[in-house]
Amino acid sequence: MQQARAAVKDFYDKTAAESKLKGAVKTYIVGFALPPGVKQMFENESWFPASGNVLDYLAAAGGTGQAYSATDEAQLLASLESIFQNIIRDSISSSGLSSTSTELRTDTKIFQSEMNTINWSGDLLALNLVGGSRDRNAPVWRAASKLSQLGHANRKIFSNYGTDKFAFTRASTPTAVKNLLKTSSEALSVAENRIDYIRGNQSNEGTTAGKFRPRAGLLGHIVNSTPLFVAGEGARPPMLYIMANDGMLHAFNANTGVELFAYIPGAVLPRFIKYSSDSYAGEFMLDGQLAYKKIGNKLYLTGTGGTGVKSVFALDISNPTNFQATDILWEQAGDAAYNGLLGRTGSQPILAELNTQPVLLIGNGYNSQAAKSALLAINLLTGALQQSFEVTGSGFGSPGALDLDRNSNPDFIYIGDFNGKLWRFALDTSLASSGNFSASRHVFTSDNNRPLVVAPVAASHPDGGVMVIFGSGELLTNGSRISTAAEFVYGIRDKFDGGSEPTINSNQLVLQTLSGSGSQRNTSRNPITADKAGWRLQLPGGERLLANAVIRRQKVLFGSYKPDNTDCSGGGQGYMTELALYSGTPVSLIEPASKPVAGIPRTPIFIEIPPGGVVTTTPGCSPNCPVLADDKEITLIGEQDELRTVVKGRQSWREIGR
Repeated sequence: MQQARAAVKDFYDKTAAESKLKGAVKTYIVGFALPPGVKQMFENESWFPASGNVLDYLAAAGGTGQAYSATDEAQLLASLESIFQNIIRDSISSSGLSSTSTELRTDTKIFQSEMNTINWSGDLLALNLVGGSRDRNAPVWRAASKLSQLGHANRKIFSNYGTDKFAFTRASTPTAVKNLLKTSSEALSVAENRIDYIRGNQSNEGTTAGKFRPRAGLLGHIVNSTPLFVAGEGARPPMLYIMANDGMLHAFNANTGVELFAYIPGAVLPRFIKYSSDSYAGEFMLDGQLAYKKIGNKLYLTGTGGTGVKSVFALDISNPTNFQATDILWEQAGDAAYNGLLGRTGSQPILAELNTQPVLLIGNGYNSQAAKSALLAINLLTGALQQSFEVTGSGFGSPGALDLDRNSNPDFIYIGDFNGKLWRFALDTSLASSGNFSASRHVFTSDNNRPLVVAPVAASHPDGGVMVIFGSGELLTNGSRISTAAEFVYGIRDKFDGGSEPTINSNQLVLQTLSGSGSQRNTSRNPITADKAGWRLQLPGGERLLANAVIRRQKVLFGSYKPDNTDCSGGGQGYMTELALYSGTPVSLIEPASKPVAGIPRTPIFIEIPPGGVVTTTPGCSPNCPVLADDKEITLIGEQDELRTVVKGRQSWREIGR
């Protein structure tokens, strides 16, 4: 047994170290018709598994953890089916969610993006929440299929480079841009063929010399970018916008799934040489975040480049059915952008107004040429830098807005940096010139200066001030995947006392801890005393916060993730945790506070059930399982293998349509 385990472990370790494999090859163990007495042969050994199944010893060495047992053909087939499903689930994972409405209606749709790590393809699905299927195998539409049906010649793709704005075709693309799309030894005709390839022409794909990398689909894998739904108005159809790692921002008709146009930021163009080659291994191309704002009768969309490129841009999307190159407003990109302050940022833009000017507020991200942390206020219409706040550091993450007077314009911004500092900025819109960050406060420093990347969220505290929720950890920089550093989720009360307002430290926070494992994780119930400024929850080693928390009804819901411990692996384990907002303690006396989910959990979305309404769902329980709507909401969590729905409210609740 020891020799067998050593062989399995050796195979796992060697494949994990082989970069071409992009991760260890796991070994699944099936025990078929084992003779009696096998367990008794080994049960006194020090290594004997606690599960009582001796073959789990081999499975653990092979990276799967649990062996399968079968005594007949039917059980063997069932075991193999389960193994194949696990393999598929390891290769496909879900990303962000969006919905057509925050109130439950019969036509409410959920949009979910996904990625395939075997062939680096992606998809975007439309699913009915009510009166239809939420089965990912039978969606309302799949964007990848619609894209293939549209045909490469019919796609409307636009780009910009320098002052040029153009349709991305071989005829309209400037020669200077074509030179970016070829190596020094390639002819201009190769660049033109590469343009056709990027547009979706697959006739020149293959594995022989001179061919481009074969693709399983035209839509690139979608990792960090969250779908953005924009409701229709008049002749403008409802739209869904998302960025993918094919280097494009895609604009889909939300009703039909048909792509109306796509946009390639100029910063992405030089990366297409690698993207089209066999050496491409899923490198990020475009994976930032989007936001939109209506000004008069115009609608504007802005986005960040993410970890793929240093870029921020804005488009006029007032007429998406007839989008033209002239609707590209501006792009700022590269090392020199904004005096070298722009780094690789996946910051969620916050749209605000400073001195009557519409601006987007973003954190500058990491790896900026200026090597500073900067909060940037950028004019939405021109791309000019209105204002910045700069401190020494490795870069700011995503900002979180606090609108105390509820006038749809933020009063304060909370933002964390890669050095573990949480900052608060007051937005002053009364200045005569350009608007400013009138006051700043260093609110808190994380334990061991761990990076604070995701956007903080805040809500009023009943005793004054606000409760701010944020967490540490990242999965962006080299070596971060294998980090086992202790990360925390924090809930601090920012009192707005005035005066010097000293920085809060960890000793002023009550420590809450996690106990249990798997589906039985729970948090401690240590009380918050009057001398404390809030709470902190220590996550198990290697687990970290990668998506924004959500505050609802004096509760906080957040997802955490622990990656596999090799840089080449794409796997890991996610958890969704719900705690009392002001104490960090479990909400339920019965249910565990923290439950496992598949893949990297994203920010959940909430759909209100109208008061007095009754909703009947089709999948699984129609027509006899209505859900009463007394003060309830639906929480949607995007998972690797399903769209999980939880109806929240009274203790007597049920899941619908799972």
